[in-house]
Amino acid sequence: MKTNHRRGFTAETHTKKGGTRFQKKGVLSDAAPVAMSDFDSSNGNRGMAKQVRGAKKYVNSRFRFHENAATKKLAHESE
Repeated sequence: MKTNHRRGFTAETHTKKGGTRFQKKGVLSDAAPVAMSDFDSSNGNRGMAKQVRGAKKYVNSRFRFHENAATKKLAHESE
């Protein structure tokens, strides 16, 4: 596989983002989804990055679901 960097290049080590906690508090709904990325990443930095991305996606999707449900409930009650 061809690489696009000079001979003798060494990449910097990434910071450990394990244990990062994500949470959001809903305004309309009382839901507050929480997710945390673990410290056990099996694929080095890529595994760690995928865990962090997955935790963020989980929190955002759960938050969006509960807010949308609360909005639909308010719209239905006002009719």
